[in-house]
Amino acid sequence: MAELKVEYEQSNFYRVVAADGAYGGVTPRGRLQFSFYNERGAGPLSSVLTVGPDGSAKESPEPVGQVIVRELEVNVTMDLSSAINFSTWLAGKIAELRSVLKVTDAEWAKYVQEINESLKR
Repeated sequence: MAELKVEYEQSNFYRVVAADGAYGGVTPRGRLQFSFYNERGAGPLSSVLTVGPDGSAKESPEPVGQVIVRELEVNVTMDLSSAINFSTWLAGKIAELRSVLKVTDAEWAKYVQEINESLKR
């Protein structure tokens, strides 16, 4: 059996992002593609600044209603082999996290059921 050393190098565009979810599908060339996103409430697009005669100012943001913004952070594409390897790696890391958090099988089953139900909505 041969050994090969692998070194990791960060590209100029490397960054850490928070992900609340992902959205994607299959490309016309048969690759998987998905974008990681984070969610937040929408901030005001503008505000009105009222300046009093004494120079004091009061800012009033314009309401935006009930809007959730999904800010796309990064898009990833993978061939099938890479996607399977990623899936296997991710499943292992989820199992590791379950162990660290001491999530019981019953708690896990309930959690997975809640997620599956929310995806149907």
